[in-house]
Amino acid sequence: MQIIAALLIGILAFGSINVAGTWTGEIKEIGATDTSPAYLQLNQEKDKITGVTGPSKNVNFPLKHALLLDDKLSFSVHSINREDPKEGADWTFDLKVTGDTMEGTARGKHIRQSCLGHDAETVARKITAARQESFNPYHAL
Repeated sequence: MQIIAALLIGILAFGSINVAGTWTGEIKEIGATDTSPAYLQLNQEKDKITGVTGPSKNVNFPLKHALLLDDKLSFSVHSINREDPKEGADWTFDLKVTGDTMEGTARGKHIRQSCLGHDAETVARKITAARQESFNPYHAL
């Protein structure tokens, strides 16, 4: 019975999607043509996803509440404007992973603080990315 349970756990582990690695791509406002770079560095330990995202390896923000269900990856991020720390945005990402590519939407609420209070603007952006480097923890087995 223990052997069967161990085999089942092994099959489930090998069958799950591995998102670990460095992903790069582009993000653009929905309906716009101008794009900006997108960078994701994802770590995965079984069902726990951690990492960072932003425009580059040098400018990024930690993922919060990351969840991978089947081929759907979702997480949130709080970004801060490096030129004006009073400006930032709260982002929610919903992505579909297909092999070494992912695409989906990022919805953000930009927040600006001033002496008059807070100002907020909501935007939606489309993101596409491809894995550049990966780590498969099962490859060494």
